[in-house]
Amino acid sequence: MSGTAGRVREVLVSRFADWYGVAPEDVTDDRPFTEYGLTSRDGVVLTVLLGQAVGRSLPATLLWDTPTPAALIAALTALEEPEPPTPEAPPPTAALPPDALPPGEAAGGRPS
Repeated sequence: MSGTAGRVREVLVSRFADWYGVAPEDVTDDRPFTEYGLTSRDGVVLTVLLGQAVGRSLPATLLWDTPTPAALIAALTALEEPEPPTPEAPPPTAALPPDALPPGEAAGGRPS
């Protein structure tokens, strides 16, 4: 479990226990938040707490867009994965042999 996933789970378990009396072992990944008793008001508060736990601002609709712990964790951990670097494309003629260039054009596409 990633650091983000662990922090998210910790916030969910502690809030559901405090607010609704849900035992930690009863917080499952596939159970919708509304089944724990989550209200719109509590959802806004929980979103702020989750944002603090993961170190970024989160949209107020997050818990309605990701209605289970599994969906929420997947969405938040996807945000932390770095995007693969985009390699720079070589000049279009860099891989061509010199005799493949039009007459009078040097490598790199510039006239000689």
